[in-house]
Amino acid sequence: STLMLASVACSYGPNKDWQRASQYLGYAALAWDVGQGIYSYYNDPMQKAIEMNKKYYVLTLGHKNVQLYEGDRDHIDQVKLKDFPHDMIKTLRIDEFPQSMQSRPAVTTSLGKKSEAFHDQYDVKQVDKTMLKEFFRRIDKRLRPYLQQHTHPLILGGVEYELAIYRSVNTYTDVMEEVIKGNLENTMNDEIREKAWAIVNGN
Repeated sequence: STLMLASVACSYGPNKDWQRASQYLGYAALAWDVGQGIYSYYNDPMQKAIEMNKKYYVLTLGHKNVQLYEGDRDHIDQVKLKDFPHDMIKTLRIDEFPQSMQSRPAVTTSLGKKSEAFHDQYDVKQVDKTMLKEFFRRIDKRLRPYLQQHTHPLILGGVEYELAIYRSVNTYTDVMEEVIKGNLENTMNDEIREKAWAIVNGN
């Protein structure tokens, strides 16, 4: 307070080094908010830095090795959740993809022999989309209780095809429009952090 600073200055006495006393008061005025009694000089910049260092989540999508990260400006770490569905094949318990060619009933040829005629009824893209949608639905279901505890913004990462499917099943409200595009399966954590922070920070 003002009285405290004044008493400290007076303790130097009329015959003491008043230059030292004035220097002390100058430093104290910088360090103390006299009216509030707090370290405004040091505390305010720190508080601003804390407020600016926003937390966020990154969900990297794919058919396998799906990961959730939690990060801020300087750090990013993988979030390890029990029973989290990382891999589509294992999660959906798929032994193998359906055969690409299906046979229809035997027909009689011009030579009188029976033969199977094959026709392509297997739409690879549609089946993959259906499986991915179910896989992502399970991811969303597992993430929901965890994300709602913290309510940080969620950034999606992946190829456009996967991003669109995940958005169609997502139920978390704070998903950012901007995304990290590309296959991030082998991307280093620091690179993910840099790209995520640029999105969160509006750069």
